[in-house]
Parts: sequence; structure tokens; C-alpha cells
Amino acid sequence: MMSEVRGAEIQRLNQELERTNKQSEDREAEIQQLQDQNRDLQRQNQELEDKNKQLERNQTAANTQLQEERERRINAEREVERLKNQTEQSAETQSSTTGPIIVDQIDPQGKYIRLRNQSDKVQPLGGWELHLRVNKRKPNIWRFFYSDKVRAKSTVTIWVSEHGVGSWPLGDRVWKGLKSWSPEDHVLVTLFNRSGELKVSKEQRPENWTSQDSPSNRHITVDEVDQEGRYIKLYNNSSDQDQQLKDWSIYVEVDNRKPIMYTFGSLRLRAKNTVTIWASDCPTRNHSPTDLVWFGQKSWGPGNQQWSLSSAALDRKWTRGHLQPKHES
Repeated sequence: MMSEVRGAEIQRLNQELERTNKQSEDREAEIQQLQDQNRDLQRQNQELEDKNKQLERNQTAANTQLQEERERRINAEREVERLKNQTEQSAETQSSTTGPIIVDQIDPQGKYIRLRNQSDKVQPLGGWELHLRVNKRKPNIWRFFYSDKVRAKSTVTIWVSEHGVGSWPLGDRVWKGLKSWSPEDHVLVTLFNRSGELKVSKEQRPENWTSQDSPSNRHITVDEVDQEGRYIKLYNNSSDQDQQLKDWSIYVEVDNRKPIMYTFGSLRLRAKNTVTIWASDCPTRNHSPTDLVWFGQKSWGPGNQQWSLSSAALDRKWTRGHLQPKHES
């Protein structure tokens, strides 16, 4: 009887030992599986780190290449400007499209601008605009009344208000609020008809005139102008200096049409960043925080584009350029 009890006890203990060994083997297998999974995760993590480092190296190389390209572009613009300044000569130059009206005289002392009608017919000036730019500052604009005209073989003079002449000649005009210029100033006068077409331009330069651009201070540049006139992109190429663009202005002239102007609100362009100004009718524009919309201005289309950027002080044209339209081959 005792032997049977002991045999049953031994059998129970053996079964308990087998269960314990089986549980231990299961736990070891589970631990081994977890270790294998951990090694796989470590390997995947290392692969991701290696890929991330490679992407960072590629991004750094791309940024370096982009910066070098921008610097080459800026240097090329400066060289073009330098060569242009070398070829410019002193005195007055006048270019005219079809039409009888010319800029007859720009007074060197800044007293007046005189237009002349060379034809034998009365020339209406209603809706025309005369743009005056001194030393590349923001242009002043004189708008003719719809009743204005100049008789055949006659002139009309627009006087600076501070230069009184007693009684103004019949048909002459007074430009109130306009400041006079001096013989040392560079003066550009352009005349546009009511359709916005350039009719005549004339500039007066002193003998020692040079560009007002300052390459050492030209942190803000026109980085890109769309061929279709959908946007303009500016770039701050300074490495550490942000630029406040409040009251700065962009001027765009296409195929000698009347310039269009965009004036910035309060915007700080951070160093090495860009800002894109989109035409209001462009549905494909991005929605970046630094993107702006030129409200009321539709895409100005392809053509010979000329642009300039004036600072808030209006005493410097920081950058200028032109874009020839692409021709299909």
C-alpha cells in the first residue's frame, strides 16, 4: 500500500517537473523570439539612421550647390550692371515709339518738364501718364486730365510747384508736392498713353553718373520671375541679416507697357529665405506662409519683362533686370 502511494507521488512529481520544464522551454523560446525581434528593430533603426544621414548629406550638398548658383547669378548681374555703366554716356537720350509727342526738355535745375507736339494736329492727352524717376527712386506720376491736350507745333510745360513764374502760361500745369532735382541727379521721364503703352522716354545723366545700386548691400535680389507673369520670387542672400520689407515696392514693365507696382505690407524676410508674390488669378499658387497675393493684378503674360525693386526709403533701387520671352524652336 505504501509503495503504491509513493509511486503515485513520484508520478505526480514527475508530471509537475515536466510541466515546469515545458513552461521554462516556452519562456526561453519567447525570450529568444523577443531577442530576435529586438535585433531586427535595432538593424532597421540603424538602416533608418544611415538613410537619414545620407539624406542630410544630400540636402547639404544641394543647398551648397543652390547657394553657389545664386551667388554666380548675383555676380553675373553685378558684372552686367558694371559693363552697362561703363558703356553709358553722359547727356540726354530719348527713345520714342510712334507718335507726335516728345519730351522736349528736362530742366537741369529741376524746375519743369516740357512736352512738344511735333505734328500739325491737336494731340489729346486725356488719361495719359508722365512718370518721373530721379536717381532710381520710386517714380512720381503725373496724370493728365481727360480735357488736356496740346496744340499743333506747341508745347505744354509741367512746372514744379516750388518754382513759381508769376502767372503760369496758358495750358501749362503745376505739379504740386513734387521736389525739384539738380544737375547732379539722374532723371528718367517716361510718357504712357491712356492704354498704358509707352510713347516716349527721355533720361538726363550727369557726366560722372554711375549706378545707385550698392552690390555690398544688395541682400535682397529678384531670385526668379515667371515667364508667364504669374509670380515674382525674392531672396534674402544674407547669411545672418533679416530684412524688413514694409513699404518696399516692386515695379514690372512688360513690352514697354505702363509699369505695374506691388507695395509690401509688414513683412520680415529672414536670412536665406524667399518670398513669392503671386498674381491674383493664378490657381496653382502655393500656400506657403511666405507667399503673398498681388490682389487685383492678373498675370501679366509673356513678353520682354523689366523689373526693379525699391526700398522703403525710395532712395535706392536695390536690384533690377529684364527677362526676354522664350521662343519656340
